[in-house]
Amino acid sequence: MKLPERLRSLSILDAEITLPYPEVLEAIEILRLENIGLLGWELILKEKDGRISHPTKVVGYSTSFEDNESYDDFVERSTLNSKATIENFYKNEAENYSNIELYFCITENET
Repeated sequence: MKLPERLRSLSILDAEITLPYPEVLEAIEILRLENIGLLGWELILKEKDGRISHPTKVVGYSTSFEDNESYDDFVERSTLNSKATIENFYKNEAENYSNIELYFCITENET
Protein backbone atom coordinates (compact mmCIF):
# COMPACT_ATOMS: atom_id res chain seq x y z
CA MET A 1 0.00 0.00 0.00
CA LYS A 2 1.68 3.21 -1.16
CA LEU A 3 -0.28 5.56 1.07
CA PRO A 4 0.88 8.01 3.73
CA GLU A 5 0.77 6.77 7.31
CA ARG A 6 -2.10 9.17 8.04
CA LEU A 7 -4.32 7.30 5.57
CA ARG A 8 -2.98 3.82 6.35
CA SER A 9 -3.82 4.36 10.03
CA LEU A 10 -7.47 5.01 9.12
CA SER A 11 -7.87 1.74 7.22
CA ILE A 12 -9.96 -0.75 9.20
CA LEU A 13 -8.54 -3.78 7.35
CA ASP A 14 -4.86 -4.67 7.20
CA ALA A 15 -4.89 -6.59 3.93
CA GLU A 16 -6.87 -4.07 1.87
CA ILE A 17 -7.28 -0.32 1.73
CA THR A 18 -10.56 0.29 3.55
CA LEU A 19 -11.20 3.96 4.31
CA PRO A 20 -14.06 6.29 5.15
CA TYR A 21 -15.33 9.02 2.85
CA PRO A 22 -13.75 11.39 1.81
CA GLU A 23 -10.33 9.91 2.67
CA VAL A 24 -10.94 7.04 0.25
CA LEU A 25 -11.05 9.59 -2.59
CA GLU A 26 -7.66 10.93 -1.54
CA ALA A 27 -6.25 7.39 -1.50
CA ILE A 28 -7.59 6.69 -4.98
CA GLU A 29 -5.98 9.86 -6.29
CA ILE A 30 -2.64 8.86 -4.76
CA LEU A 31 -2.89 5.44 -6.41
CA ARG A 32 -3.75 7.06 -9.74
CA LEU A 33 -0.68 9.28 -9.49
CA GLU A 34 1.39 6.16 -8.68
CA ASN A 35 -0.06 4.58 -11.85
CA ILE A 36 -1.95 1.88 -9.94
CA GLY A 37 -5.29 0.85 -11.40
CA LEU A 38 -8.27 -0.40 -9.44
CA LEU A 39 -10.46 -3.42 -9.93
CA GLY A 40 -13.21 -1.75 -7.93
CA TRP A 41 -14.56 -1.11 -4.47
CA GLU A 42 -17.00 -2.59 -1.98
CA LEU A 43 -18.93 -1.01 0.86
CA ILE A 44 -17.94 -2.16 4.35
CA LEU A 45 -19.93 -1.34 7.48
CA LYS A 46 -18.49 -0.67 10.91
CA GLU A 47 -20.98 -1.02 13.73
CA LYS A 48 -20.80 1.13 16.87
CA ASP A 49 -19.49 -1.89 18.79
CA GLY A 50 -16.61 -2.22 16.29
CA ARG A 51 -17.96 -5.20 14.36
CA ILE A 52 -17.19 -5.10 10.65
CA SER A 53 -19.72 -6.45 8.16
CA HIS A 54 -21.10 -6.16 4.66
CA PRO A 55 -24.53 -4.81 3.73
CA THR A 56 -27.14 -7.48 3.03
CA LYS A 57 -27.00 -6.46 -0.64
CA VAL A 58 -23.53 -6.06 -2.16
CA VAL A 59 -22.78 -2.40 -2.83
CA GLY A 60 -19.81 -1.49 -4.96
CA TYR A 61 -18.25 -1.17 -8.38
CA SER A 62 -16.02 -3.48 -10.38
CA THR A 63 -14.14 -3.23 -13.62
CA SER A 64 -11.47 -4.96 -15.68
CA PHE A 65 -9.33 -4.21 -18.70
CA GLU A 66 -11.20 -3.44 -21.88
CA ASP A 67 -10.12 -4.86 -25.24
CA ASN A 68 -7.06 -3.04 -26.61
CA GLU A 69 -6.88 -0.75 -23.56
CA SER A 70 -3.43 0.41 -22.49
CA TYR A 71 -2.50 0.09 -18.84
CA ASP A 72 -2.31 3.89 -18.51
CA ASP A 73 -5.83 4.21 -19.91
CA PHE A 74 -7.04 1.50 -17.53
CA VAL A 75 -5.53 3.36 -14.57
CA GLU A 76 -7.27 6.59 -15.55
CA ARG A 77 -10.63 4.96 -16.26
CA SER A 78 -10.67 2.66 -13.24
CA THR A 79 -9.66 5.34 -10.73
CA LEU A 80 -11.95 8.04 -12.13
CA ASN A 81 -14.92 5.65 -12.28
CA SER A 82 -14.21 4.39 -8.76
CA LYS A 83 -14.15 7.94 -7.42
CA ALA A 84 -17.31 8.89 -9.31
CA THR A 85 -19.29 5.86 -8.14
CA ILE A 86 -18.19 6.34 -4.51
CA GLU A 87 -19.15 10.01 -4.61
CA ASN A 88 -22.50 9.15 -6.18
CA PHE A 89 -23.20 6.48 -3.56
CA TYR A 90 -22.21 8.77 -0.70
CA LYS A 91 -24.35 11.67 -1.93
CA ASN A 92 -27.42 9.59 -2.78
CA GLU A 93 -27.48 6.55 -0.50
CA ALA A 94 -25.30 7.05 2.57
CA GLU A 95 -28.20 8.47 4.57
CA ASN A 96 -29.85 5.03 4.38
CA TYR A 97 -27.15 3.68 6.70
CA SER A 98 -27.84 5.45 9.98
CA ASN A 99 -25.80 4.74 13.11
CA ILE A 100 -23.20 2.84 11.07
CA GLU A 101 -19.82 4.04 9.85
CA LEU A 102 -19.33 3.56 6.11
CA TYR A 103 -15.99 2.43 4.73
CA PHE A 104 -14.94 1.76 1.17
CA CYS A 105 -12.65 -1.20 0.45
CA ILE A 106 -10.71 -0.59 -2.75
CA THR A 107 -9.06 -3.38 -4.67
CA GLU A 108 -5.82 -2.56 -6.43
CA ASN A 109 -4.90 -4.19 -9.72
CA GLU A 110 -1.92 -6.42 -9.00
CA THR A 111 0.60 -6.15 -11.82
